[in-house]
Amino acid sequence: MRLWFIVMALAFLALIPAFIAEAKGRSFHLFWLYGFFLFPFALIDAKLIEPTAEKKAGDKLPDFRFPPPDFRFPPPFRIDPSLYNGKRMIRG
Repeated sequence: MRLWFIVMALAFLALIPAFIAEAKGRSFHLFWLYGFFLFPFALIDAKLIEPTAEKKAGDKLPDFRFPPPDFRFPPPFRIDPSLYNGKRMIRG
């Protein structure tokens, strides 16, 4: 049971350098294997390698993030003084 947990944890951790390397234009599968057996070294290598020429040229995935929110709020609500008699609102 303990060995199964260790293997699954290593398989999951190996995804980190694989995704980093894939973002830089390298092989996902090779870096996953490298990360599975030698995770610390694979992580360092994935962070330090240079992107391939295709990735440097701007071959990027589209940016699917949401646009920044619009922080221009409307002016605060103001009560018309002619409708206020000092004690309560006059309706009608």
